[in-house]
Amino acid sequence: MDFGVRLGFKTKIVLVLVVLLVLVFGSTIVIIGVRIRTNLTQKAQDSLATSTNILSATIKEWDNNIRTVLLQTAHSFAGIDLKDTDQLKKIITFVHNNLTAADLYVAFENGVIIKLNGHIPAGYDPRVRTWYKNAKVNNGIFVSQPYMDAFTKKMVITYSIALKQHGEFRGVVAVDENLDKFLDSVISTYFTKQRVHLLDDQGVVLGSSVYPEGIKYHAEDPQLRQKILGTKSGFIEKDGKEGTKFYVFNTIEGLNWKVVSVVFKKDVLKALNEIQTMMFIISVIALILISFILFGVIELLCRPLIQLRDLIVQLVSDNGDLTKRLHVKGTDEIASISSNINLLLEKIHGMVSKIKELGTQNHHIANTLYTSVNNVEQHTQESKDLIHTTLESGDSVIGNILRGVENADANNKNLLQTDSTLEEIRLQIQAFSKNLADKAKLGTEFSSRLDQTSKNTENIKAVLTLISDIAEQTNLLALNAAIEAARAGEHGRGFAVVADEVRKLAEKTQRSLTEIASTINEVVQSVRAISRDLHTNAQDILKTSELTHSLQEMVDSNVQNIQGVISATSEDVKEFKEIANTTKTIVQSIQEINRLALLNHQSVQDVGKANQSLNEVAQVLDQELGKFKV
Repeated sequence: MDFGVRLGFKTKIVLVLVVLLVLVFGSTIVIIGVRIRTNLTQKAQDSLATSTNILSATIKEWDNNIRTVLLQTAHSFAGIDLKDTDQLKKIITFVHNNLTAADLYVAFENGVIIKLNGHIPAGYDPRVRTWYKNAKVNNGIFVSQPYMDAFTKKMVITYSIALKQHGEFRGVVAVDENLDKFLDSVISTYFTKQRVHLLDDQGVVLGSSVYPEGIKYHAEDPQLRQKILGTKSGFIEKDGKEGTKFYVFNTIEGLNWKVVSVVFKKDVLKALNEIQTMMFIISVIALILISFILFGVIELLCRPLIQLRDLIVQLVSDNGDLTKRLHVKGTDEIASISSNINLLLEKIHGMVSKIKELGTQNHHIANTLYTSVNNVEQHTQESKDLIHTTLESGDSVIGNILRGVENADANNKNLLQTDSTLEEIRLQIQAFSKNLADKAKLGTEFSSRLDQTSKNTENIKAVLTLISDIAEQTNLLALNAAIEAARAGEHGRGFAVVADEVRKLAEKTQRSLTEIASTINEVVQSVRAISRDLHTNAQDILKTSELTHSLQEMVDSNVQNIQGVISATSEDVKEFKEIANTTKTIVQSIQEINRLALLNHQSVQDVGKANQSLNEVAQVLDQELGKFKV
């Protein structure tokens, strides 16, 4: 979800909680509404059923009362003189007053009729009336269908029973009951809030709180009317033009009439709508109050997270202040996370401090190695120049010896001059011997220095190994930090960036250390080889010096015994030739030393380049570590 606005963590939590509260309140309102709707519907159904049962029972009792009174009246007529009109009228009047009937009358088989109210039309014969004929035929009470009285224009129902004396049919006792008055009193007493209708078995309205008497009930919906008439009792929910209605109906036994109670569904659920409106208002107010409370509580709970965010911002900034710590308060999960982050920062602080210290030491070692390499290079250059001079001197000696050999025979007669020449040769050999001794000593010292340089280089390897271990630990720490940052989710993203940069730096350091170590190994091997060769050459020079010393002694002996050696001049010339060959060998050895010195000089330059690369790596490491304040 992106609306162009970046929501804060607290706002997201509040929104989620508000949505959950809305869902909870909404679900509660819906569930309560459904339950209340069900209860109200059931209550309305029960209320309507109760109303119909009351009306049914009232009408049933009214019917039974009329039947009982009519039976008693018929029995009372069985023991009196039916020709005594006054006596009959007294009984009829008494019964009429008790029944509150519209009319009570007695019709006889001879066509005579005695009645209390109204006049008897001329030519009226009760014997042809339905109520008379049915009462005569039936062995009990006959109840007519409700009909509209021609005189009163009211709905009337007639009860009639045969009048017998001594088992012989004498006539019919009948009573007309006015349904309007009875039903109006009953309906007005028991049914004030819902509609009620009384129907006969044909669906004609006998009495109603709404419809006029005598019409067909729901003439526009015969299907509903037929369903009510065809079922003894039940409940129907029906949609109509005026709205949804609830119908509850029951059958009055004996009369086969239907009592129908009707109520609008909207009236039943009116209380539900009011309750739902009130619950909605209460829910909105509660939601607003809870939202403010939640915002305040989350604001309070998120303070450690805000401090953590500020600390991470400071860590990923240019200052990289590792001295900052989170304020830990309480023992909850956030306090535990803050404490662990402080421990991690403490470890990183110590690690970076140690790396910076080692970086400084590495820088000093690189500077020292650079100075040593420069000194070695200078000494190598001096050795090379000295060897070059020695070669020139060797060539000169060889030339002199060869010339002496060539002139030995010619100078055989000039022994004095030869003596002088030998003396000069003796002095040159003495100087040469001393020079060789010095060169041998210098070669030995140079070999020792190369050994020391090799050892120093080994120390550099140890330092590089230490730096490699530190870089490897740094890489592991950076990986752990990245894992912890990933667990922290969104809040650990900044710290993950720092951990990634530290890991990249550690990997870069390891690669550089690998290259440096490889170069130093080659340098160490070259230095060791040069040292061995220089040591061997020094030994050869010492031997040559010893030979030169012997030669000097021989020349001294020859000078002292020049007179005795004249005869052996030829032999001396031969020895001079051998000396010349030996000197050539020495010169060749010195040339080999010169070649090795050149190689040594090149190796020293390579060491200098490696040292320069190491120094650059140390500077980069110092630069990167300098970004952190410890």
